[in-house]
Amino acid sequence: MREAFVKYAIPNDARALALRKFCSMSGRQHKDNNFLLSATVIQEGIDAIVQIENSMFYTCIPLISYAVAMFGLLFMTNKWYCFIACAMALTFSFESYRINKKIFPRLKQYRDKKHMTRGKSYRENLQNINLIQINGQEEKVVSECIENDIELSKEERSIWGWYRWHTIPRSSVLSIGQSILLIVGGKLILDGHITGGGFVMTWTCVEGIFGQLWSLGSLFRNTIEHFTNAESFFKFLDLEPGLKNGDDKIIFAESPSIEFRNVSYEYI
Repeated sequence: MREAFVKYAIPNDARALALRKFCSMSGRQHKDNNFLLSATVIQEGIDAIVQIENSMFYTCIPLISYAVAMFGLLFMTNKWYCFIACAMALTFSFESYRINKKIFPRLKQYRDKKHMTRGKSYRENLQNINLIQINGQEEKVVSECIENDIELSKEERSIWGWYRWHTIPRSSVLSIGQSILLIVGGKLILDGHITGGGFVMTWTCVEGIFGQLWSLGSLFRNTIEHFTNAESFFKFLDLEPGLKNGDDKIIFAESPSIEFRNVSYEYI
């Protein structure tokens, strides 16, 4: 039931809604090549909505449920381990939120630029392919598109390079947490507070929690990309038509006739 709703109902309804909005736009808006009025923005937005829902259902909810279960087991096994693991998890989550909050505007700006540059360029070239071929501009057009793609790729690598560099402190949190827990565990074993078997059990819980946190970091990154695409799609849906049909319609009793007089034309 859920799969049919997510896989078919949501995309179909979103495409129908997008088509109605697309058809309501004026000829001037289509001619101006607004990057939001492109098949790429629409399709990527619909795909992003589906991916976000799937990520929440198949990844986020199971991940959080597993982490809560491990924290509960760890609390019953060793409270000190639980407190330390909670502190590390909260620090990791806060750092992830802080980094994602900073990168989201940059990524959003890049996505808008990519849609505007690639969408407008490809759409104009496809619409004017006959004119391009008549003037023998095929190589020039292809070269310009390649240059644009290279520049956009450089900018994207720069953004994700910044992201990877700033995730080093976040990743260090888990490494530091594991080191602290190993030291504490060794001290508890030496003092006779826990056995070797008890330490293995608590460490297994810790590894499970930290492993889920690593997965949460990857989920954050993928979700950022999906959110930027979905936001562009909703911006498209919020566009106002350039011309609106009035509610009052003019009804003629008889079909009107149009007559042209003293009409001429000339080439300029």
